[in-house]
Amino acid sequence: MRLMLYEWQGFMQRDIEYVLKKMNIEFRVFMYSFLSANDLEDSYFESIFSKALKEGRYEGVLSMNFWPVIAKCCYRLKIPYIAWIYDCPFIVGDKQAALSYLTNSIFMFDRKEYEKRKGEGFPVHHLCLGSNQERIDEIVITGEEQKRYQADVSFVGQMYRVHFPAFCNGLTEYERGRLESVLETQLRIYGAFELDSMIEGDLEQSLLGLPYLNSVKDSKKERMRLLLSKEITYRERFLLLYLLSMEHRVALYSNREVPELPKVMFRGTVDSYEEIHKVFRMSRINLNITLKCIESGIPLRAMEILSAGGFLLSNYQTELVENFRPDVDCVVYESVPDAIEKVRYYLAHEEERKEIAKNGHEASGRFTLQKQMERILDVVYGSSEGRSS
Repeated sequence: MRLMLYEWQGFMQRDIEYVLKKMNIEFRVFMYSFLSANDLEDSYFESIFSKALKEGRYEGVLSMNFWPVIAKCCYRLKIPYIAWIYDCPFIVGDKQAALSYLTNSIFMFDRKEYEKRKGEGFPVHHLCLGSNQERIDEIVITGEEQKRYQADVSFVGQMYRVHFPAFCNGLTEYERGRLESVLETQLRIYGAFELDSMIEGDLEQSLLGLPYLNSVKDSKKERMRLLLSKEITYRERFLLLYLLSMEHRVALYSNREVPELPKVMFRGTVDSYEEIHKVFRMSRINLNITLKCIESGIPLRAMEILSAGGFLLSNYQTELVENFRPDVDCVVYESVPDAIEKVRYYLAHEEERKEIAKNGHEASGRFTLQKQMERILDVVYGSSEGRSS
């Protein structure tokens, strides 16, 4: 089998290459920088990419996330296009035509998102994300690094506060009050995403008419939904980090320092190939605070924590508790006070904490990147016995 692997420096890219080599699958890496993931027209790319596909006699194209121009090239040449999505929500916008090509096989990690897009007629499949546990297990942490990455509680991720204040410009005081009520209600709901139903009607129309959304090129409703989800997530992340830092040594690895969190140890960003796994292994508790619009799926961050042998404390996610045993493989919280109590408990019960981290590492072996890649290829090309290597 010969695959074309599109390279854009996305998450999992280097590990995908690692796994394909291990599986003895021949592939070529094609690197190109689009101005936007929503670009539908790029005549130069279409020309050079189509030529490379024809000359190399490739049997498929694989990319992390979905690229419409690649889908178009594959459709014209009748070559399967495999897109493995790790972002959620998946903004359709003006990509609808490209998404509908029958040469596409689009894999989504969030079951709710998958069901929605399947109902809309797109060629989608549901598959949990995976991580390269074999490589991660081989990462060596020096004595100096052990000291550097130690913390009672660590959180790796964005805080998402950037755009919300600007978005609200133009709202009346009454509308601001209603929106605040919606955000605070969704903040306290775990296991269900009710934002859409709570902003229907005149409030939704007021929000969609805000000047901030005038520059949006694709679906205003989808962009608004994502922005509000980020604001809710910011509030949960901020509140939890603030309260935990009052009692424990809390480290934040992010692209922006938060001055309003003076007791949180800001440690900047970490690379996603090696350093991040050292953080997970050396932190006594690792937080996964899922972006609110990921309705049911297991985010890549949670999978990485488990694969690295870290102790995972996550907000409730339906697919997490379906695939991993709460209080055995990981620990799940259902409110901010619940999370605080569980941090206190597991920091005071070291052996129990270590046992759960060990169990989580073993359980994540069912979702290694190689196993997930084998599942993808089986869906697209048939059983592994029927595929040449």
